[in-house]
Amino acid sequence: LINSLKLKRDIEWTIEIAPNEITTEKLSVLANAGVNRISLGVQTFDPKLMKALGRDHGPQKVHEAHSRIIEYNFDSVNFDLIFGIPGQTLEMWERDMLEAVELEPDHISTYCLTFEEDTSLYYRLAKGELSIDQEKEAQFYERAWELLPSKGYQQYEVSNFARPSYECVHNVNTWEMNEWIGLGPSACSQFNGKRWKNPSNLEKWAEGISNGFSPKDYDEFQVMTLTGFAEDALLFGLRMNDGVCLSTLGERFHLSSDYLEEVRDFVSKLQAEGLAVKNEQRIMLTLQGRVRADAIAVEMPEYQIG
Repeated sequence: LINSLKLKRDIEWTIEIAPNEITTEKLSVLANAGVNRISLGVQTFDPKLMKALGRDHGPQKVHEAHSRIIEYNFDSVNFDLIFGIPGQTLEMWERDMLEAVELEPDHISTYCLTFEEDTSLYYRLAKGELSIDQEKEAQFYERAWELLPSKGYQQYEVSNFARPSYECVHNVNTWEMNEWIGLGPSACSQFNGKRWKNPSNLEKWAEGISNGFSPKDYDEFQVMTLTGFAEDALLFGLRMNDGVCLSTLGERFHLSSDYLEEVRDFVSKLQAEGLAVKNEQRIMLTLQGRVRADAIAVEMPEYQIG
């Protein structure tokens, strides 16, 4: 398949898959097609928490799925873990991370639970049966930032940890606001100044594949501006441990000197509050700054293009 698509041999090709979707036949097809990175949706190893999430696989299924994946010698394996699940304690979160580490994946992504509409958790939140405790969420974040690096998984972004040289290429490419093409239903793309999301409906997607897509056929479609790209590059860049270089962003997106000076003033205030540090040309958030990354994004000065 790599040959038929004329893809480079050294590309990173990731497939996201749930443990209960793993079969020997499916893994064989993926490996033969050239897929070299598997992202396994573990979520949690705790049966009660798994039930709270409404997932239909348990810890044993995760172990079975991982064993099958290892047999096919994929170049890289990632585990997705979720924290902030109703009823989850810091001790339970630590147990999840330690159990994940024991299986020795190359990369671990840790995400705070989001309450999406039309889910049972969302309805419980709306009815007041559940609440969001931001202080506790911060503690979950911080525990991961302490534990995973001590086990050899260096943090390179607020929610992502990897062994040396196993950072997700697609993640970094996205956060730096480069281009990518998403294939399949619901896949997102950013290319040639546009950003779009393929139809999630399988029949609508298949029809588009046969007859071609127009902008109105996509679930989301946006013509991007340099302002939009610059804003996202700065906000996502600050979530990465390496931070951002303002002068590089200024040249790339033609930012005005007045705006750059405004951002520098904002960063100086973050520095005074212990939320950011400056290393030569790069600006990076401190640990406390990364805890408040979303709030900092809201407070960031609006863009002005010169």
